[in-house]
Amino acid sequence: MTFPQPKGGAGPFTAGPVARQPDMLRLRLGGDLDCDTVHELHEVLDELLDGSAGRKHVVLDCSGLEICDSTGLSALLMVRRRVHDTGAQLHLTGRPPMLRRLLAVTGTEEHFGCPAGPAAPAGDVALPGGTG
Repeated sequence: MTFPQPKGGAGPFTAGPVARQPDMLRLRLGGDLDCDTVHELHEVLDELLDGSAGRKHVVLDCSGLEICDSTGLSALLMVRRRVHDTGAQLHLTGRPPMLRRLLAVTGTEEHFGCPAGPAAPAGDVALPGGTG
């Protein structure tokens, strides 16, 4: 899904394609995740999570993100809470340098299955079953 560019001048936000496996849901994020676009992330994930009972892992591939501001981080934390409430874990993979820095500076790495401290070169974490 590509969402139109908001009036504020921020870049478009994209979410997709979705890979569904019996115990995992994977979604690729791209563009800008900021105060003008976070509602779009919530819309997409609300729709996907409504039918995700029994999944153990929700993976957001962030390699396409160009911007993630404090509102974007707040949205990711809210998504994490919602995913956790379903009994699953949220993983952020493909973390670009700006997202790795944001997570490190705010001390929120552990909330997303990211080890504290220096991240892996690709910004990924190993997922169960070697899918990370």
